[in-house]
Amino acid sequence: MKRVLQILSLCIFIFLSACSSEPSKDEVSKAVRDFFAAEVNNALKSKFLGVDFISAMGFESISVDQVEKVSCTPEGKNASQCEVVIQISLKTKEDSLLKLFAGDSQKKSVQKFRFVKISSGWMVAD
Repeated sequence: MKRVLQILSLCIFIFLSACSSEPSKDEVSKAVRDFFAAEVNNALKSKFLGVDFISAMGFESISVDQVEKVSCTPEGKNASQCEVVIQISLKTKEDSLLKLFAGDSQKKSVQKFRFVKISSGWMVAD
């Protein structure tokens, strides 16, 4: 009987941990990377007075190098507010004025995002 209770307790623990109200570090990383990829893609498509905005600024690429979950606070059943450390790299074109003045750079910052659980996993909510 004691063995049955131990197995039952373990099953309940596993079930409850799978129903966590916050995303794991891997889910946070994937959601943030997907969010930035979509934002960069939208920026690449945008034009100002018929000119590709990002290209005109002298940027060659923008990439997310690191995403680290710091902490999360549940906000209801399927949402969490999370603090995340993000490192972003900006690469400039060789022939741009931006390269002369700023060059390539990396920026690391702490950001807060609201994550929402959907059928395919967690996503950053705008």
